[in-house]
Amino acid sequence: IEKTVAAMQSAGVKITEVAFDVDGVLANFVAGCFALMKRDVPNEFPWEFVPPGLWERMGPRFWERLPPVPAGFALLHQARALRIPVCFITAPPSTRPDASIIGKVRWFRRHLPEVDIPRDVAFTAGKTRLVSPTRLLIDDRQENVDGWRKLGGPALTFPAPYNEAKNVD
Repeated sequence: IEKTVAAMQSAGVKITEVAFDVDGVLANFVAGCFALMKRDVPNEFPWEFVPPGLWERMGPRFWERLPPVPAGFALLHQARALRIPVCFITAPPSTRPDASIIGKVRWFRRHLPEVDIPRDVAFTAGKTRLVSPTRLLIDDRQENVDGWRKLGGPALTFPAPYNEAKNVD
């Protein structure tokens, strides 16, 4: 984050907020899915790895129990150390969205209890509604990053087995 923020500032753009995706960046959705399938996580796989029927099994406890992603939390700490405000944008799935929201609220209370959920967390399938030229998005889905950038927002792709990113500075 530091290098990206510094590069943007030298280009005359001040980052006023960092928006973190939750699933895949801060919460290990992949580990949760493969555990639910009773399978080991492979080194590489396509984003569409969730088989039919698995979404229906993802109740609130699934979302609440997702383990944290250490590298994502390290980026969160970097942003906070730079005194850049942070927010969180998470897209509930179309199958059982209420279960996802309930579980994610519990996840935040467990792993990030200092977060003001109504003020700092956006539950929306349309992340690009929140694009700003001064809000940096960190997301693991290249599709989300590309959409954000297309609308004029800065974005970083968080490395994951299903994307091309190698690192996030």
